Amino acid sequence: MLVQKLDRLTLDSNLADLPSHDFQVSLTTLGKVVAKKFQQQLELPGVIITTNSQLIGMISRNQFFEWLSRPYESGPHGLEIYLRNPIQSMWSAIADFEGIIDRKTFLQKYLVLSVTCSIDKAVELALQRSDSMAYEPIILKGLNGQWRLLDMRVLVLAQSQLFALAKTTADAANRAKSQFLANMSHELRTPLNAILGFTQVMVRDSSLSTEQQQYLSIINLSGKHLLELINDILQMSKIEAGRSTLKNNSFDLYCFLDNLKQMLQLKAVTKGLQLIFECSSDVPQYVQADEGKLREILINLLGNAIKFTEEGSVTLRVRLGSKERWRNRKTRGRGDVETRRCGNPGDINNSQFPIPNSQTIIHFEVEDTGPGVAPEEMDKLFTAFGQTETGCKSRQGTGLGLAISQTIVQLMGGKINVTSIPKRGTTFTFEIQVTLAQATEIKASQENPKVIGLAPNQPEYRILVVDDCSKSRLFLLKLLKSIGFSVHEAENGQEAIEIWSTYSPHLILMDIRMPVMNGYQATKEIKAKEREMERWGAGELGRWGDGEMGSWGAGEAGGDKGASIQNSIPNSQFPIPNSQFPILKQPTTNTIIIALTASVFEEERTAVLSAGCDDFMSKPFREEVLWEKIAQHLGVRYLYEDLAVKKKDEAIQGNLINSADRSLDFYLSNMPKEWLENLNQAALKCLDHEIIQLVEQIPEVHSPLANSLRDWADNFLFDQVIELIQRAQVTA
Repeated sequence: MLVQKLDRLTLDSNLADLPSHDFQVSLTTLGKVVAKKFQQQLELPGVIITTNSQLIGMISRNQFFEWLSRPYESGPHGLEIYLRNPIQSMWSAIADFEGIIDRKTFLQKYLVLSVTCSIDKAVELALQRSDSMAYEPIILKGLNGQWRLLDMRVLVLAQSQLFALAKTTADAANRAKSQFLANMSHELRTPLNAILGFTQVMVRDSSLSTEQQQYLSIINLSGKHLLELINDILQMSKIEAGRSTLKNNSFDLYCFLDNLKQMLQLKAVTKGLQLIFECSSDVPQYVQADEGKLREILINLLGNAIKFTEEGSVTLRVRLGSKERWRNRKTRGRGDVETRRCGNPGDINNSQFPIPNSQTIIHFEVEDTGPGVAPEEMDKLFTAFGQTETGCKSRQGTGLGLAISQTIVQLMGGKINVTSIPKRGTTFTFEIQVTLAQATEIKASQENPKVIGLAPNQPEYRILVVDDCSKSRLFLLKLLKSIGFSVHEAENGQEAIEIWSTYSPHLILMDIRMPVMNGYQATKEIKAKEREMERWGAGELGRWGDGEMGSWGAGEAGGDKGASIQNSIPNSQFPIPNSQFPILKQPTTNTIIIALTASVFEEERTAVLSAGCDDFMSKPFREEVLWEKIAQHLGVRYLYEDLAVKKKDEAIQGNLINSADRSLDFYLSNMPKEWLENLNQAALKCLDHEIIQLVEQIPEVHSPLANSLRDWADNFLFDQVIELIQRAQVTA
């Protein structure tokens, strides 16, 4: 009798939930009765022999038919012995053959389990049996003393079913967790930035008492810790959900190391530490790998080393990965820092002539002279949220950085190893596989000319900005109007639909997450209305194509009715004087909608496109990306800043200063005072997107400053931006 089908199993199921059988006989039951039962029920795995509810023995189906077919040198055939006689005769022969002399030896041979035993535990115990018993049924003891038999094949199938069920459940849980974390990170980041910004502004107020200053400092530190925790958890969740993938690109490894050193140099100097970069002469300059993830790993390892080291040095060594010892290291540059200057291939000792597209291993080693890690705490290093005693005392970090770095290195085909001597320092090493590249594969950092306006002889392009955040709307309104676009705004999807129906914008910049009506719903409704209008125009209005309607598009109706029919033709050549914006009887039917989202998940791109959006931009975005998207979809032509004059001025300035001796302080001191004040305010308010926008205004000649500020903003290191500004002011 079947207890329950396998497709009804849950993760909490046990042996009681599996199909089992209760075919029981006594020692006096004839063998032919058992044989007939086996013939009638082919799924029966065996027979249980009991007396007064006491278990005597068990004969499996395989054993039964094997003993029936056994020939003997003397005496009758097994069929005649075991079919005509009681089942006791066969059980006695089996017990004698297997050496079963009492109940204890029987239980050692056969597996007897309670029906409450878990399925996984039952499989584990079954696999511990001898090979001869591998496929024998399992005897189940019910709570009411009832004995049953469980087929081993059913048990294996049940475990497979649970594996599939567990995977489905885990995938669903990961999706739910990722969605929850994405929503929470989006909602928490804005208020947290405000908290951090205003506490830093208030702490500089000299009128506050010492106690108030202390309270503000606690709030500020706690806010920073929470913001870091949110971002680390989000990164870990992406890795766990399998959403973190490699994006390989060709890049200049020497330039990469130079920029990395520039970014971390100030933090090291502030603590009085030496930051040493050593690179072996045989390391290839041009490689193909995931540049962003490699930067994240090294920033984490070097940042931790600087954080926990109070005196001495932090050293990064880079060499080809091999079993050979580290030797023939050459140091170049100033002091004890070896660097390979970006863009100077003439300095490369490239005697090996690496073959492009071939693969090699690069070894990275980060060594510090910090407090070290005790042997008993080594296991905590790569555990999520695990922190050593030193980490706990510092009250810095979330305990996720090394766990994330280890997972990324594993994704890149390597593993992070660590050695440490307490009170002397710690060394982290890892190797990754890269593909050799050529200089021609490296995308040159082409400077985009600055857009200063719209080219003449173009229609007036109307753009609708939809965002519930007033600051985001204000930024886009000012930016778009400064170029010459006609712009209107809406603070939610419902308002956007109302304005669209009268304003008839050529393009909508649609925020996705908004109250009242979100961007998904608004986009779907606008696109649905446009399809309805197209069907209406093709049917009812089709017969007017060369008559009345044609005259509307070309004559007296001008930008009024003509705009509703001329789908792809800019319709604002005929503006209505003294109106806030043209009042159109019908909106256009080809509105371009570009989605704006602060989500970190790439899957949202698919979602917004499926909702009907024509394109996608992630916040914060660069100004050049916005102009490019608008030009791509509307065919807009721009006026650009005169690059020839700009490059000439920069060349003159570049000749006056030796680039090798430049520092971030110098670059910052050459920026306009107004720009510097805006940067300081953005850092104090922890507005990373405003810092990114300001970075885009930095001239190419000051690229090290731009790279450092961009990296700090991406990693929410606002304190480093503030320290750099203060340092530059003191130097000045």
